[in-house]
Formats: sequence, C-alpha cells, structure tokens
Amino acid sequence: MPGNDLTRRTMLVSGLAVLAFQTPARATTFGPEAARAHVDATIDEILALIVASLPRGETAVRLNRILREKAALPQLAKFAAGRHWRTMAAGQQERFVAAFGRYVSRVYAGYFRSFEGSVEDLRKYVLLGKAHDAGSKGIMIESEIRPLDALAISVNWLVSDRSGQIAISDLVVEGISLAVTQREIVGALVEKHRGDIDAAIAELDGIGIGD
Repeated sequence: MPGNDLTRRTMLVSGLAVLAFQTPARATTFGPEAARAHVDATIDEILALIVASLPRGETAVRLNRILREKAALPQLAKFAAGRHWRTMAAGQQERFVAAFGRYVSRVYAGYFRSFEGSVEDLRKYVLLGKAHDAGSKGIMIESEIRPLDALAISVNWLVSDRSGQIAISDLVVEGISLAVTQREIVGALVEKHRGDIDAAIAELDGIGIGD
C-alpha cells in the first residue's frame, strides 16, 4: 500500500476530526448499540471520501453534507459561538451556521491526501472499542487509530440525541476535546473584530478558500 503509516494516521485523524464538536447535555433516548452503529457508519462515509481522492472543493462540499447529516450542524455552530450566539440576530445566526459549516469542511478537506486503496484498506486501522454511559451527555464510544509500526491514537466519540436524532457531539483525540478547540478559535475571531459579528462571519466564511 503506498505512503507511510504516519501519513495515514494524520490523514485519518484529520478526517475524523471533522465531527469534533459538543452540544449541551440532556438525557439520551437510545442505547450503546445505536450509538456504535452511528459512529461505524460515519467512519465508513469519511473513509469513502478519503479514498475517492476528489478535488479539495468537492471534498469540502461532501464533508459539509456529512457534518449536517451526522453531527447536527446548528447545535455544533451554536456551541462554537459560545456566549456570542446570544448577541446574534436571527439572520446572523443563520449566516453563522452556514459559514461555520463551510469553514470546517474546507479546513479539514485540506488535510485529506490521495489514497490508492479501498475503504477496507483504511478501515483496518480504525478499531472501535467499548461503549460507556456518559450520563446526560450521551454515550461515549472508544476507538483507536492504530497504523502498523506507529503509536496508536485514542479517539473517543461522544454521541447524543439533543438535535432530535442521534448525532456525534464531540470527538476527544488523545484527551483533547476538539469541540472546545473550535470554540476557542471562533471566540478569538470575534475578539479580533472587536465584537463585530458580521465581520467575524465574513472572515470565517473566507478561511480556506484558495489555499
């Protein structure tokens, strides 16, 4: 198989990180098997996109669709906006959600690399583990990315149903919540523009274009 294991590991983590967000907690109405099946299907969709080796723009469009279908985009964007969400008018919230989805999709599409192989070739590096009851936060599914001759990376998926359907609400990579990371990025962007939400949205919507 072409390429080295470190490159494969970076590619897989970057692809899976598209779904790294968190939504507010509530009691779940589904069980571990449903959560595991959702994670399993999401991984397959992401790996299929990796092996498709599409142009970055098309990859970003498809990632955006996966984000909307598997990760409840409005709730994810709201969490990333933090306290600034409450200051936004309805129209600004709508534009922010759309811009946030495009931004995340473009950024992570940039990490994808051409791969000559099948989903099955990549899937053997992603191992699903135990499911844990996370209480009102949902259900945590353990997984590892374990390339040959390279250190395994812990990737834990938090699954909830706050959006009205089962969705991935956070991804914790080696103990780091990527949901919190995105919230910090958005907060810094709003601060840069001194609270000008429209300016922050415009910059967010331009990140990754033409890179």
